[in-house]
Amino acid sequence: MKIIRVFLITLFLSSFSYSQNDDYLIETKLKANKNLYKSFQKFYNDSIRQETKDEWGKPYYYEIDLIYGLSFLDFNDDGIEDALVEFSATPSDPATITFPIAVLFEKRNGIYFYTNHLNPSNAIFYKYADSIFYFKSTGYNGTKKGEIFKYKIVKNKFISLNTN
Repeated sequence: MKIIRVFLITLFLSSFSYSQNDDYLIETKLKANKNLYKSFQKFYNDSIRQETKDEWGKPYYYEIDLIYGLSFLDFNDDGIEDALVEFSATPSDPATITFPIAVLFEKRNGIYFYTNHLNPSNAIFYKYADSIFYFKSTGYNGTKKGEIFKYKIVKNKFISLNTN
C-alpha cells in the first residue's frame, strides 16, 4: 500500500511539474521585463494584430499562439544586451495554421526598441555568433530536422545567408 501511495504522489508531482512547462516560464519572464514586454506588445499591435479579410470578406486578425523563445544577446556590439523574442501567431478564424515569428529589439537607455522581425521556416533560435543569427529547423513543413538557417542584420534588416 505504501508503494502505491509513493507511486501516486510521484505521478502527481511529475504531472504538475510538466504542466509548468518552459513556454509558460518564458512568457512569465517576458512579462516580468516590463520595458521589453511593452515594446513587444506595441510590435504585436502595430504589426501582427492587424485586421484583414478572408476570401469571403469576413474580418479576422492574428493572435499570439505561443511565446516560446526569449534570448538576450548583443547584436550590435554596444555592450548592452538586446532581446530576441520568438512566438507563433495564428489567425483568429478557426484555422490550424501557425506562423513562427522572431522579433529583435535593441536596448537603448533602458528601453527596448523594435529593430526588425523575420519568419524563420519552422525553426527556432539556436545561437548568435560572429554577427550571425542561427536558427535550427524543427523538421516540419518540408524542412529537414536540424537544418541550420543563418541570418545577418544589415541596416536593421534580417538578410538570409542561406544559398537555397
